[in-house]
Amino acid sequence: DICGNLSEVARVQGKALLLAKHLLGAESERHNASNDMSFYDEYFGTLQMVIRNNKANPLSNSSMVKSLNYYRIFKCGNDNVRSLLYEAAHAITHQNLFFRIQCAAEECAHEDILRYSPTEQRNGSHFQHHPSGRLAFTFVRDPISRFISAINEIECRAQKFKWRQPLLPVSSSLGTHERLHEWIEFLVFNISGSQLELWKYEDIELSHLAPMVGAIVQGNRIEGRRFHVFHVENFLQGWQQLSQLSNLPLLSNLAAKREKTGWDQHECSRDPHHIVSNYSQFFDPAYAGRGISASEQNMKYIRSICALYLTDFVCGDYAIPSSCSDI
Repeated sequence: DICGNLSEVARVQGKALLLAKHLLGAESERHNASNDMSFYDEYFGTLQMVIRNNKANPLSNSSMVKSLNYYRIFKCGNDNVRSLLYEAAHAITHQNLFFRIQCAAEECAHEDILRYSPTEQRNGSHFQHHPSGRLAFTFVRDPISRFISAINEIECRAQKFKWRQPLLPVSSSLGTHERLHEWIEFLVFNISGSQLELWKYEDIELSHLAPMVGAIVQGNRIEGRRFHVFHVENFLQGWQQLSQLSNLPLLSNLAAKREKTGWDQHECSRDPHHIVSNYSQFFDPAYAGRGISASEQNMKYIRSICALYLTDFVCGDYAIPSSCSDI
């Protein structure tokens, strides 16, 4: 199974990367050199919620699930998942369903919530493989939608913090198709050969663009059948399934409450610079049934992104756009 084996991901994705480079006109040996696949082995860390079995506490449970292990993936509802887990832990502690945390997901703390960095997750020494009593999950997102959202996040933060702007590997005007071309070329030609090292771009948070497949493979490898992958496009449905699987109705109740009070949203998610709207229109021709045609030049960039994130489509269980179906 490709989604549980990094060497298989490297094999399939390596061929797709060569296609992406050819689409963008690469002919030199430098551009066609053997691919470094560390970009596809990127992890985002985990959040583990310990579930204490307390029959006297109506918000706890009596199932065999002892912990929830969330494999974080950027731009896939990450803040909402984390804040809901923190809210659940605090609600159990205070025995109060209506307890609302007053902290950002990145800043919250609770004794039953354990954070593990990507390095700790990579080492895996704190995780028993295929354990009983642990339910693991993640949320994924349509790769093109996630790519657009990640570019928006990086650009939006650079506009807010002006010192970041010279660090961006693009120079065309903000929100234009030419700038999007630059982003795609940068990713396609720098994740192999010259080897894109994400830490070099830590100040602009380039890791938002790293594929989802690394976290999916890691979850499948460590958790086995106890690893569940939900789609953020159907967030409530996935969250309700998680509530049922863990026998923790509190989770579903908290999500229902959030539906009424409002979900967490980044300032950048409001698309202040019209990046999401502009770039979504750029990718519209990739999907069938919309009656929109794209120039030959734009289509090669669209197909390059399909190739760049091919294993995300496969392992995230998303249909690849019709214009990329032959890839």
